[in-house]
Amino acid sequence: MDNSFFIRDNQNGLRLKRFHICSWEFNNSCLIEFGMEVDAESIKNLNNLILDLYVPWATRNSKISDFYGKLNNSENSRFIFNDSVSNTIYLDDGQNLQGVIHEFSGRNKLCLLPIKFQNKPEIGKVSMEIDLTEYKKNQI
Repeated sequence: MDNSFFIRDNQNGLRLKRFHICSWEFNNSCLIEFGMEVDAESIKNLNNLILDLYVPWATRNSKISDFYGKLNNSENSRFIFNDSVSNTIYLDDGQNLQGVIHEFSGRNKLCLLPIKFQNKPEIGKVSMEIDLTEYKKNQI
């Protein structure tokens, strides 16, 4: 079980549309990326989303990062999602801190939100909290 992972939501009823894991290996390090697309209907009554990701092989030295700071840039998202971004809507009047909605040429809109992490390596858990306040104000 040391090479497994589990995800749990504290709200019961969360529906994921997509979940992916991508691993990257470099000369002296490696990166494991977890990404998920949440069904909007399953969070419509929530103010925040709390998820626990159980990763028993993560250690106290594991660096945990949010890619929001990279993906909120339309050029980076164009590259990562392999589609042109035709428009970006900033959820916080252009400050670019609380979330963005990218409109792609060949697919549906995608909302990207920042995540707060709490690493608990002693129990193999990473807790994630996503503030949905600005998202709910700007639902399109």
